[in-house]
Amino acid sequence: MGKILPVYPLTEGLQQWQLRNIVRDAIAAHVDLLDEVFASGYLEEHDLWPLRRALPEIHFPSDRDSLARARRRLVYQELFILQLALAVKRRRQRELRQAPPLEATAQIDSRIRRLFPFELTAGQRQAIGEIAADMAQPLPMNRLLQGDVGSGKTVVALYAMLLAIAIAIRRC
Repeated sequence: MGKILPVYPLTEGLQQWQLRNIVRDAIAAHVDLLDEVFASGYLEEHDLWPLRRALPEIHFPSDRDSLARARRRLVYQELFILQLALAVKRRRQRELRQAPPLEATAQIDSRIRRLFPFELTAGQRQAIGEIAADMAQPLPMNRLLQGDVGSGKTVVALYAMLLAIAIAIRRC
């Protein structure tokens, strides 16, 4: 016939052609009730089909290109929603979790810096400043320190550890 036909998992007493008819009728009756989750401009910008076009094409594709485009649209939406759920979860965790703020004073900062027998690079100073600002917040820090081999990541991490120790000792 030259058509791409869906193959659904069956239960006893049900034939493929029957289930195809049920799915086709359900889509025809209800596809217009679906809410689009993306704005039309967003769909155009990302070259995505509207949900009301993708859903019928994923079940009964006109051709291989339509099947690929419908699948791309549905996979995109699924991954988008997954990322959105993860972002909401991260935000909720960040709001609910508390950590004692570890605010560096100028005195603590200078004492720690004197321990290093060399001058910190501009990048190290920037990373230390950002980490110190994070540690001063009442939230757990969530940060990735990235750099080439030999760029001084260990020095930055050591500074953060010494800062935490110094503040803990000061509080005792």
